[in-house]
Amino acid sequence: MTTSRGFPGWLATRHDDCEAALRHPHLREDLTRATATLGLRRDDLAGSPDPAAALLTSHMLNSDPPRHARLRSLVGGALTEQYARQLRSHVAETADVLLDRMGRQAPGTVIDLIESFARPLSADVIRTMLGIPAADVRALLEWTRTIVASVPGAGLTRAATEAVSYVDRLVERRRERPSEDLLSELVHVAAEGDRLTRDELVTIALLLIGASHDSTVGFIGNAVLALLADPDLAASLRADPEVLPQAVEELTYHDGFGGMAQHRVAAKALELGGVVVQEGESVVVSLLAVGRGGTAVPGTGLHPCLGTPLARMGARVAVERLITRFEGLHAAAPLDELRHSVSERGAESLPVRTG
Repeated sequence: MTTSRGFPGWLATRHDDCEAALRHPHLREDLTRATATLGLRRDDLAGSPDPAAALLTSHMLNSDPPRHARLRSLVGGALTEQYARQLRSHVAETADVLLDRMGRQAPGTVIDLIESFARPLSADVIRTMLGIPAADVRALLEWTRTIVASVPGAGLTRAATEAVSYVDRLVERRRERPSEDLLSELVHVAAEGDRLTRDELVTIALLLIGASHDSTVGFIGNAVLALLADPDLAASLRADPEVLPQAVEELTYHDGFGGMAQHRVAAKALELGGVVVQEGESVVVSLLAVGRGGTAVPGTGLHPCLGTPLARMGARVAVERLITRFEGLHAAAPLDELRHSVSERGAESLPVRTG
C-alpha cells in the first residue's frame, strides 16, 4: 500500500501477521529514531515540521523501549484503583443527569444518542480527569481532533500550537497548586526519583484527550448498536446485570472502535507474512483483524493502552445505565445506514427513540 502522504508500506490483516508485527523488534514506533536511522524526512512521518506538531508525535504510543517502559511505569503509577473508583462514581452521576434530560423528551422524540449522551459524557470525564474549566473543553477537543486527523497545513500548526500552549499552562498551575485530578497525579508521580518532564506531561495529557474522548464515544456507540441489533441480548443483560462487565469486554472485541494501530517503520529488511518488508517501509496493523482467525490471545504486544480500563469502565457504566433506564430503546433509522469513519469505527450519529 501507499499511505496518504506517499509513504510506502504494508497493511497486515491476518491475525498471526498482526500479532507478529505488534511484537517485531525491528518495527519501530519511535518516529524520531526511525527518521534519524533511516534518513527519512520527519514531515513524511509526522505530517508537519512545526515544533509544536512535532512535539505531539513524541508521545508514548510513538516510543520504543526503554523510553516506552519508563513512561508506562510513571503514567501507570498515577492510574490507581482509588482514582478509578472515584471516576466511576462521577461517570455514573453524569450519565444519570444526561439520561434524565433524555427522559424529559416527549414520547416518540428522536434523540441522537451520540450527541445527547456519548459525547457530553466523554467530554465531562475528560474535564474531570484533567481539571479543565468547562468553558475550555470544546476548544480543547476541537484542537485535539485536528491534531489526530494530522492533515498538514496551517490548521494543524495552529491547533498544535494552541493545544500545547494551553496544556503547558495547565501543567504549571497543577505543579504550583495540585488538585484532586489525574493531571495533578501525573505532575507529581515519581518512581525512583524519576518524574515526567514538562514536555512529556503535555504530550500525555493531549494523548489522553485525543485517545480517550473518541474511544469512549466509540465504545458506547458500538455497544448500543450491537444491543439494538439484538434485542434479546439487551433483555438478557437487563435480567442479569452481573454479566455486563464481561459483555462489554466481548463487545469491544466483537466491534471495536480502533481500526488501525500506529504505523511502524522497518529499521532493517525483515520477513513478515511471507513477504519482505524493506528497510524504511511502514507496516500498519488492522486491529479489526486481531483476535479473529488466529489462536493467540488478542491485546498482546508492547503497547496495550493504559487508558483502556478507564474507557471500558466508562462505557460499561454508561451502557448499564442506558439499557436499564430505557427498556423500549430502539433505533430510529436503519442500522446499516449509520456512517462510520475509516480509521475509527464509531457511529457519527445514532438516532433512537426511547419508547
